[in-house]
Amino acid sequence: ILTHGACHVCGQGSVPTAAQSYCTRCVAGEQPNAGGTVCEGCPVGYVSLTEQAECHACAAGRVANSEQSECELCPPGQESVAERCQHCTAGQYSSHESVCGLCPEGHVPSQAQDYCVRCVAGEQPNHNRTACERCPERYVSATTEAGCHACPAGRIPNSEQSQCEPCPPGCEPADGRQCSPCSAGNFSTPFGN
Repeated sequence: ILTHGACHVCGQGSVPTAAQSYCTRCVAGEQPNAGGTVCEGCPVGYVSLTEQAECHACAAGRVANSEQSECELCPPGQESVAERCQHCTAGQYSSHESVCGLCPEGHVPSQAQDYCVRCVAGEQPNHNRTACERCPERYVSATTEAGCHACPAGRIPNSEQSQCEPCPPGCEPADGRQCSPCSAGNFSTPFGN
């Protein structure tokens, strides 16, 4: 820049105009090129504000917005991977931390993967922890349990598979699923008596 008969270098974050008569600041999302002659966009994953001299990387868990003018968290259900927001992998969720993780035991991610849902009584998370599935035959689970388990001896699952019940007097568990009358000459009392 020529001022009062002498050339000057533009200040940090500024470049000379095309006529080289004055300096202008680079806009948000840009920085001066290596020669300081023109403004260029920040590299992917970097940001700059108009008052900053150069672009800088976003902190871990944050990504540059589309204008590359500020860093922001990924939306719920996504996480920051290689300077971009990506959906959580199957079986994981994220709320506002921009980091995906597993749901607590007995829970699965919501459809949008932004919160966890508890499996209802008689269900447990499937192998991939992506959805709740019915307990296998002869197994039960309550809403406070993480998974299904077999009933103890002398009891069978109720129809909802949410708890174990004793067989009525005169009956016994036949196959772990239903009660059958005791065979001739045998008897049973209510469980625990």
